[in-house]
Amino acid sequence: MVAQGVRIAREAGAKRLGTLASDGTKPKANASRHKAMSCGRMRSEEKRLRGEITALTAKAAATDAAEDREHGVERRGDELPQDAG
Repeated sequence: MVAQGVRIAREAGAKRLGTLASDGTKPKANASRHKAMSCGRMRSEEKRLRGEITALTAKAAATDAAEDREHGVERRGDELPQDAG
């Protein structure tokens, strides 16, 4: 699962990854004939999700740029205020 997450991030255009951790949790399997997808449906869903990831990544980049303009490139914007005394 971790390798798949890294692959998806790379394909979505992530320039770098920070800390990536996995706790080894095994998700509970819940197979259902009614929830199963055909290969064609999986491909279209993957395409839709890639588009959604691309849009979210672009939105995050725009937010980062706006915060850099507001706070400066060297500041994150969540620093504690300087002491008045």
